Amino acid sequence: MSYNETKDRNETMKLVCVLSLLLLILLLLSLYLMNNLEYPTANTEPKTQYMELPTLENMSLSGAKQVLDALDISYEVIPTQSRVANRVEKIEYLGKEEDGKKLYEIGTTVKLHANEVGADKVIYLTFDDGPMVRYNLDMTVYYTTEELLDVLDEYGVKATFFLAGYQMVKSDRSHFVNELYKKGHLIACHSYSHDFGKIYDSTNDFIADVKEFESALENILGKEKYNSIGKYIRFPGGTNSNGVISGDESLEYINAIRGEGYKVYDWTLLTNDADDHYRLAGESDKDYFMRSMKNGLEGAKGKNKPLILLMHDKMEMTDVLPDILDYLIGEGYYFDTLENCPEYTTAE
Repeated sequence: MSYNETKDRNETMKLVCVLSLLLLILLLLSLYLMNNLEYPTANTEPKTQYMELPTLENMSLSGAKQVLDALDISYEVIPTQSRVANRVEKIEYLGKEEDGKKLYEIGTTVKLHANEVGADKVIYLTFDDGPMVRYNLDMTVYYTTEELLDVLDEYGVKATFFLAGYQMVKSDRSHFVNELYKKGHLIACHSYSHDFGKIYDSTNDFIADVKEFESALENILGKEKYNSIGKYIRFPGGTNSNGVISGDESLEYINAIRGEGYKVYDWTLLTNDADDHYRLAGESDKDYFMRSMKNGLEGAKGKNKPLILLMHDKMEMTDVLPDILDYLIGEGYYFDTLENCPEYTTAE
């Protein structure tokens, strides 16, 4: 082998060695990188999605269910021991709050805390003619609406108050209107004047009187609170108003006030606390009011009517109210306000 051939062979061997070394270095570098570098992996976890949850607290249970059904949100009713029936007291949900909004985590279950009760065991307590203050001859106070509210607070129940406008504008009782609102009772209309001769002269006079009530109520509560409550009315004397209006004429008044957005309510049982015609000789207020109410309950059985109890904002009624509530609770009844009751009138 010539000198040149030997030289070329050596050069080739050197090149092969260098390339082999480079390949080995690349291989070792690749193995190092594979073992020491973290590579991003695809995120297979689904992104959590949220939906704004409507305000459901204090709404009727049936209304809350309808809202959630419409939004395709699953829910569960958690029983409570409240004396207020079929009303959402608290909401439990998975989610978060942002900017004061409750954001519900889609796909989870909303829990509605409420006392779900059949309609035959719900009584709607209603009080007419307030708010009231009574004075002794020396002008010291012997009764106020506050005493009535204290009893309702003690028993944890809510009621509907059909207020008379001329009463609520008096300086010594207008603050009770805000107390009613604050405590979660329903404020409703019982006309402004409660003057049969005035309001039942024509439907126009009736509407004008109610408009006066609305203006006074908005002035006391303020626009925001006023706009947050619905429109509910009880005619002074009822829709068959002691013979002042009845029959077709009653229906004219009912249709006229419904045209103003009102729901109309009479009653299905009463305590007769404003009528002594049926009081037995020597019968006490307690015995008379209790007997009247029990007769009403018995008469309402099986008639598929809402149990709407008529009472008045007065000391005699408030004094007996604990006995009435004890009896009703003992008989398994619960309570709610008329916003969760179907409209009911005797004129129809």
